[in-house]
Amino acid sequence: MENSTEENARTDSLKELHQIVKIIKSDGEVGISYMKSVEIEEKIREEGHKSGLIQGKLEEIVKLGRKFGKTDEEIKQIIQEELGFDDEEARKAMAEIR
Repeated sequence: MENSTEENARTDSLKELHQIVKIIKSDGEVGISYMKSVEIEEKIREEGHKSGLIQGKLEEIVKLGRKFGKTDEEIKQIIQEELGFDDEEARKAMAEIR
């Protein structure tokens, strides 16, 4: 579709498709909408990646804390310091990892 030309469109259905492609390519709003959707998808991917990293760090803190005999209160404080969680977020996160 990117390189659609009259010469490549040999059948009637391809000619019709080529005309549609030409119209869409010439429509600035379609291009802007496409770019916005690409930016949105990229942002969602980045947020998912960031969320995964935080979850991994959280699990590591809890598991290592328990392995080395830290109390839940000590682990909660580490979570708050390292990940910026508030008291309630840290408690909920620890409860999910149990």
